[in-house]
Amino acid sequence: MEINDCDIIEIEEILLPQGCHFTEEGKEFLRCNESKEVLACPGSGKTTLLMAKLYLLSKSMPFDNNAGICVLSHTNVAVNEIKKRLGTAADKILAYPNFVGTIQSFIDKFVAFPYLTNFTDVTIQVVDDSNYAERLWNLCKHNRKYSKLKWLIENNVKNSVKYNDYAAYIKDLYIDENHKLRIKNVTKCISGNDKPSTSQFINIKGELLSNHGIIRYADAYALSSSAIKEYGKELKNLMASRFRYVFVDEYQDCDLLQSDVINTLFDTTILQKIGDIDQAIYNSFHADETPWNISEKALTLPGSNRYNQKIADILIPLRTNKTPIVSLNNNCKIPPTLIVYSEERIEDVIDVFYEEIKNNKLNKLTAKGIFKAIGMIKNGSGITIGSYWNKYKIDNINSNNVCLEDYINELLFELIKGNLHNVEIIIRKMFCRICFICGYVEEKTNRSFTVNTIKDQLLSCNKIDYKNSILRLCNTKNYSFNEVKKFLLSLIEEIFDSSDIKTLNDFIDDSSENSKISKSNNIWKSRKCDDEINVEFNTVYKVKGETHTATLYLETETSRASDIKRVLPIVNNKNTKNLKSIHEKSRKVIYVGLSRPSHLLCLAIQQKTYSNNENVFKHWKVIKLE
Repeated sequence: MEINDCDIIEIEEILLPQGCHFTEEGKEFLRCNESKEVLACPGSGKTTLLMAKLYLLSKSMPFDNNAGICVLSHTNVAVNEIKKRLGTAADKILAYPNFVGTIQSFIDKFVAFPYLTNFTDVTIQVVDDSNYAERLWNLCKHNRKYSKLKWLIENNVKNSVKYNDYAAYIKDLYIDENHKLRIKNVTKCISGNDKPSTSQFINIKGELLSNHGIIRYADAYALSSSAIKEYGKELKNLMASRFRYVFVDEYQDCDLLQSDVINTLFDTTILQKIGDIDQAIYNSFHADETPWNISEKALTLPGSNRYNQKIADILIPLRTNKTPIVSLNNNCKIPPTLIVYSEERIEDVIDVFYEEIKNNKLNKLTAKGIFKAIGMIKNGSGITIGSYWNKYKIDNINSNNVCLEDYINELLFELIKGNLHNVEIIIRKMFCRICFICGYVEEKTNRSFTVNTIKDQLLSCNKIDYKNSILRLCNTKNYSFNEVKKFLLSLIEEIFDSSDIKTLNDFIDDSSENSKISKSNNIWKSRKCDDEINVEFNTVYKVKGETHTATLYLETETSRASDIKRVLPIVNNKNTKNLKSIHEKSRKVIYVGLSRPSHLLCLAIQQKTYSNNENVFKHWKVIKLE
């Protein structure tokens, strides 16, 4: 398909502010009609460019042989973004033969589920680990052919300090690459590859699949790899006939299986991988790295609309090969600010950040400002995010201060990410909390309900159809805070009587908009109430992809050193050979964290980190807390 200047002008008028235009590099991407890697720096507007390309391609649909477009991402946000920004063109892009969705949902639909028909002709049901463990144990204890496995499970749980029920123990069982039966986080295997209990575990999993159509998400994931090895050529031909163009957003976040599926299936299709190799921090500190070997012919989007050139210049030394970044359309003159603190003044850092926000009048902007304090390490030994504010607490769904809003946000996160198997577990956690507040306990044990024990109560409750209620939520087309809240409140009101609802007033009211800031565990609020400056504390992993008005990056420590200290030699162009993975992880996390603000960037470091590294910060405004 040929895209000319008139096409580009048309989509600029639709998607960009008046008078704005795509960069030459952006136009090159729009015109590109071959497989390509597209490297985009933070704030480059790659999402807008992808929307523009989809719109221009939709004008030429249907393609020859009714082929379509495939858009893969790591969350379901792409669908909502297309609907929001492309108007009527969205209907064509979201309809057959196109596919827009998460990489995992694509693998399930086109690889895993078709492959599973080799093993069973019953309807496939993919369940979470807890559900799977309960089903396996129910089959095991009622069938004599699994007697050895039953004895092993009962005996090991009986003698265990960690496990107090069979399902929890079964959840952690797995077969290793040598076909031995193991349990998570234990070095020694619990049953050899020649033992009856091992073969019975393998057989019972096979029976669950073949006779009942039951499989875990993790197993479906592993089977996809087998499908690729066995039917890769056939699948490749099918994909080539179904899709003319394939776009993968945030490709750097693909794991090994995902990248293998994408590269194998779309080998003969126009495949464009979009991302930033330096933002491959994934969702947790302990996630494994997946290499992305960039071609020399890759397209680059070096311009950023987010931050000024002063911030861009700080980011460049943190990039692979020191690739340049050019600031576009950002005339903000606020210099990056370094806050150097002595050990006893660490809790004063947030006050300095607050004063810098005020001094630069960022709380007076037309649009409401977003102010965040972020770091790499949430908890542990050494300096962590919580060291800077002693009221900062771990976001834990089991916290005593948890309220309805916490569960809503948990559900929204999982729904948007496409992790539907976690949705039902979160709802069970919510009902455990409600029962605790209302004083309800298990009849047999007189103990508080657990996530496992409350499930039978919900399934047998004659006031609701629990299973169908969960399915209804998961099938909602547009997830929003209010829709999820409405759903949860209806469930609560159907199950509990009016006196219980009154008892739950605080639990429910804590989710109101008025109390949202004051009740949240990670919102720092100025003591001067008239300022309306609220600073949210969080990890870098949670804010990836966000744009803030002002960002405070907090130095944190792990493995007996700090993230900033590990990265300073890289910034100083010193000998950095034979670096450990923690150094690369720190570099990427800091790069992502420092690239969030549109106006003010602040960095807080210890005095001992600053000493002998003053030259790194010669272009910063330096504030010392001694």
